[in-house]
Amino acid sequence: MGYGDDQKNPYRVFDDDYEPPVYETEEKKPELVGRPVLKDPGDIGLKDRGTIGSWLYLAVAIIIAAFIITAGLNPGIIGLAGGSDDEEDEDTGSEAIVLDVPELISPSEGELLTNASIELMWSPVLNADDYHVEVWVDSSSYHANITSTSCRFEILDTLDDATYCWKVRAVNGTTYGNWSLTGTFMIRTSVATPTIASPEEDMMIFNDTISFSWSSGEDSDIYRIQVSDSSEFDSVMIDIMTSNGSLTVTLDLTENETYYWRVMAGWDNIWSDWSDNASFTRGFDAYTVTHEWGFEDDTSTWSYTFEISGEDYYNYRQLVRLDFTIASYSKYITEDDPTIIDIAAYLNEQADQKGYSDHQTIWFALNFVQCIGYEYDIDSTGLREYARYPIETLNDSTGDCEDLAALYVSLVRAMGYDAVMVHLDGPTTDHVIAAVASVTMPAESDYIMYEGVDYYYCETTSYGWVPGELPPAVSSWPAVVIP
Repeated sequence: MGYGDDQKNPYRVFDDDYEPPVYETEEKKPELVGRPVLKDPGDIGLKDRGTIGSWLYLAVAIIIAAFIITAGLNPGIIGLAGGSDDEEDEDTGSEAIVLDVPELISPSEGELLTNASIELMWSPVLNADDYHVEVWVDSSSYHANITSTSCRFEILDTLDDATYCWKVRAVNGTTYGNWSLTGTFMIRTSVATPTIASPEEDMMIFNDTISFSWSSGEDSDIYRIQVSDSSEFDSVMIDIMTSNGSLTVTLDLTENETYYWRVMAGWDNIWSDWSDNASFTRGFDAYTVTHEWGFEDDTSTWSYTFEISGEDYYNYRQLVRLDFTIASYSKYITEDDPTIIDIAAYLNEQADQKGYSDHQTIWFALNFVQCIGYEYDIDSTGLREYARYPIETLNDSTGDCEDLAALYVSLVRAMGYDAVMVHLDGPTTDHVIAAVASVTMPAESDYIMYEGVDYYYCETTSYGWVPGELPPAVSSWPAVVIP
């Protein structure tokens, strides 16, 4: 049976031997208004299988529809199935993510920070889930590995003063971007406290022009110095800023008054604590000493006034006392001291005017020393043992046996005589005495021989002993020369 309606569509299909009419021109060919008829349903790859085939077609359509709906909910299925252009685009989007390198923002390169807690900032990176941050000084000190979910991180640790390095990289899952360039920043929250150098504690000065000096670290560029006449700095004589590590100023100081000074260091408005206070005393420019004595071989009395340089006296006072061994006492003989030389010249001059013999001259000098008061060290200084230099003995107007012996030996050597100190070792104590050589002495004088020379004893501790006379209380004690 054919298809179509011969009343509505003259172009119907009949049997196989049907031949359609032929028209003279193309223009007369009518327009198709029906659907084109397929010769064979197999042309689209499907076979007509009747009713069963229709049900199969329906089942396949349902399966395909379900697959499409599921694929719409989970695009990944398309990537598994493959086939369409859209699926190819999805494959391309799932390739490895390339993360940009962050740029460091804050702290800026080389920035100085005065807060020990800081915030790090960097530029955000597309597709970054996290950021890895490293901060370090060196392998032996501060080193932090930080993970941040944002492009800023505050370090709450209190960081020490130092120069720090840091860098950042972006992270997405197991994908790591490249590290940024390494940045640096410096933290400075404190300045080292200076240490006083001069004038040091309890120093005696002899000039109103004072040079202050101190030591400090390389992290300082300015210093503040204060001087006061009070240890509490209730009143301040000077308060000066300087960029140098020392300061020289002239002050109106009072002799024998004590003053105090201190210094602090600064850097970029950061200041250290004050140093420890140090005191100094304005000493006398010179000490005036008047010494009086008599001479048993003459009815005359003498009074001699001389000056001792305050600086010289203080310099002797500042010398470290040596171990008090027998050999150490010779260190206190100072015949070359200018004051000793002046006094020796005066004694020689007076002896010459009187026409004294050598024996009388050294006796005259012995009386000069014997008139200085004898006092134990514990009573005069509070120390069990304190050996004085001759200038100290003269200025203090006191001393014990070794002090007076050292002074006498220094004077007679400066007067031109050979003299030594002698140590006498007693059963419960010891004693130091002077001895003079190359002098004609009375018969039966006490002496000690040293290197073939006779040295005659001269007791210096009390008035009345004459050269060549050894006190009986110590006459039996073993004696050793202190050259």
